[in-house]
Amino acid sequence: MKRPLIAVALVVLVAVAHLSSAPAECAEYMVTLSRNINIRTGPGTDRVVVGRAWKGDVFELAGETGNWYRIHMFSGEPRYVSKSWAARLSEDDLVPGHGMSLPADTGTRRALYRDILRAQARARGEAEEILSASIDAERNGNLEKVLVDRFVLEVFSIYSVQPALYEELMDVAYEASW
Repeated sequence: MKRPLIAVALVVLVAVAHLSSAPAECAEYMVTLSRNINIRTGPGTDRVVVGRAWKGDVFELAGETGNWYRIHMFSGEPRYVSKSWAARLSEDDLVPGHGMSLPADTGTRRALYRDILRAQARARGEAEEILSASIDAERNGNLEKVLVDRFVLEVFSIYSVQPALYEELMDVAYEASW
């Protein structure tokens, strides 16, 4: 009875050692190649435009669907950009010109965070005005997510900060307890 348990324990230890020694996967990104690039709710030109990206905007890549890049956005919903207007980048492909760092000034980071919170509140308010959750909660929630992505993207554009830095900013804000 002890030998099978020892054998299983050894297999588990070898597997854990292999996983911990495996190199970490590099993050994947997508960069827009032109200005006024539509970001859509799905992979197709018939899908709702959530917002527009500018040339050089970098987003974290979530995958690909046909001729579309699937990107991470602020609402947590996947959004899509045509491959015709964007290029895939690995973390190793990023260069200083991509501007992949948060503002150095704590006050600017704090202001960016507060403006994101205001954008999210604005999205909730406008979604409720357009279609009350008491009438149709699911559609209200979907509309709110579209508006969150649109309004928060505008904030990142105003501050000239890459949208791909959203999670990093949220982590900094959490750690600093803003």
